[in-house]
Amino acid sequence: MKKKLVAMLGIGCMFISAVSLNGCGNTQVEEELVESEGEDNQASKEDTEVITEEEENTEPTQNLQEETVSEESMEDGFDFSKLANCDFYFSSGVGGWGTELTIDEKGNFEGNYHDSDMGDTGEGYPGGICYYCKFHGKFDTPIKVNDYTYSTKILEISQENESGTEEVIDEVLYKYSDPYGLENAAEIYIYLPDAKIKDLPEGYMGWARMAVENREELGFYGLYNVAQEEGFTSYENDQTEKITENTETSFAQDLKSSTDIDTELSQVEEKEQELDAKLQAGDLTQMDMNQTSYEIYKLWDDELNSIWARLKTTLPEDEMAKLTTQQKQWISDKEKAVKEAGAECEGGSIQPCIENDKASELTKERVYELAGYLK
Repeated sequence: MKKKLVAMLGIGCMFISAVSLNGCGNTQVEEELVESEGEDNQASKEDTEVITEEEENTEPTQNLQEETVSEESMEDGFDFSKLANCDFYFSSGVGGWGTELTIDEKGNFEGNYHDSDMGDTGEGYPGGICYYCKFHGKFDTPIKVNDYTYSTKILEISQENESGTEEVIDEVLYKYSDPYGLENAAEIYIYLPDAKIKDLPEGYMGWARMAVENREELGFYGLYNVAQEEGFTSYENDQTEKITENTETSFAQDLKSSTDIDTELSQVEEKEQELDAKLQAGDLTQMDMNQTSYEIYKLWDDELNSIWARLKTTLPEDEMAKLTTQQKQWISDKEKAVKEAGAECEGGSIQPCIENDKASELTKERVYELAGYLK
């Protein structure tokens, strides 16, 4: 369930929720269950819809105002193109929920919110509950507030599923909700990377503090829902792999057609080595190390999801039921181990990296165990 934290425990995470470790407890397989159980410490995802451009406003006075503001923004050297290569995250850190958001050069945005409670099961949904919202919309032209802050508002926003509705998919109960982080947003502040930490409101820093430890400036673009005091941090998506939940372009999805599981796992190992080399290079900031360690965890988590989906269609029903019970226990044990690993440096900027490493280690071991069933 979503919880407001006084301080972020990672970016990513998402779901990282850092995202740090939105992925260690509530993930796709863990949401079926695991698509029956969670990604801790970092649920369902669908193909991204095309966002249409805002229809032209027919009121000449408003058009004139927007044109004037746009010219002022350009003179200041800022427009939405500055944000087009960023992935924004609002998440619980080591919790199980998160909201992901991208913005294009025209101010169109899209994203999803996800949360899971795989222990809350019932008749017809033994895989638990997933809270989900897929949304898109458009921001108004930014207006300069000061040298490091611009103000905008949401001109329009749409959700793929109406809030309050629900349905069962693959034995998981999906409850559709509002886009957490953007709800009731009368005003959105956009913070520039050179924003001074000491000048930012506590409402925003409560979510971003762990990402800026020992810094005087923000170092990335931030979004702040002023009314709700909810803050997004960001990564440049040309420097990191875009974090998505169950996208058709994920590394594991690319391997789904493989008939040789040993070859498949070998390919995943090679990808892990590439990311580990990046992690061990010694030239990453702690925030980038947290992100890269999460990518390694997500690599193995995607593969686990892929294998689990195949097991559901190949194993006898009684054997799959037994394996599902075992998987739920494994998830519980993993979450406990991850939390214990992070407790050794609780509150420190390295905590997400340590938790991601433990989650990667345990998930990789489980992948090889489950792969045995495919053999």
